Amino acid sequence: MTERAKKYLSFAFAAAAAGALETLALRKEFGKYAFLALPSFAPRGAVLIAAWTVSLSLAGAGCAGAYVSFFTLRERALFYYTLQFISAAAWPFAFFALENYRAACITAVFVLFCACKAAAITYKSNKAAALLQLPHIAWVSFCTALCVTAALMN
Repeated sequence: MTERAKKYLSFAFAAAAAGALETLALRKEFGKYAFLALPSFAPRGAVLIAAWTVSLSLAGAGCAGAYVSFFTLRERALFYYTLQFISAAAWPFAFFALENYRAACITAVFVLFCACKAAAITYKSNKAAALLQLPHIAWVSFCTALCVTAALMN
């Protein structure tokens, strides 16, 4: 396996592992999801967890693409990837643990902004890495809509 492939896999694994650890830490809090008033398009809790893991893995691979690309805006792209991952980790705490739906909605919008910004910057030098972000951006968009709708319903 090449060094470049190892970096992609390590970033993807790290992002997925962070998501899995957060899920384990908040597993009792995720039980509240079943008792919320949710819109008709809301998926089951297990689907959310699985989709977030896949989404974070793709985002991690996109981050690796920015990392291995030597371009002038690399540090800026990595900055937005870092903000995205930190914000994504903060969202479940705001929504489930603190039950602060306004903060969760603001955090979700910020995650979406950072994901789009990171992908746009990365696209200039590594189109494949940026395209890996598209499923993640789509999923974050869906989750943002779900968060806002759930916040209005609860």
